[in-house]
Amino acid sequence: MGNSYKLQSGFRILSDLPEVMKKEHSRLSTIAFKLRKENYLKTRIRDSGTQMILETRKTKEDRWTIHKTALNSST
Repeated sequence: MGNSYKLQSGFRILSDLPEVMKKEHSRLSTIAFKLRKENYLKTRIRDSGTQMILETRKTKEDRWTIHKTALNSST
């Protein structure tokens, strides 16, 4: 069973993913960390079916856009 995280809002996030998706999530997490530290972007990783998608934006007023590096999947 995966980890469970409870947020202040009362929502609970479950982090149990299939093995293939865990590897992709890990790869995208590394990219997201670099983007946040070097380019001061906000990032989120979401799943769409069996794919993981990295999205970025500059400010909360901007729209989320798919980051180009995330499209070059290594799996």
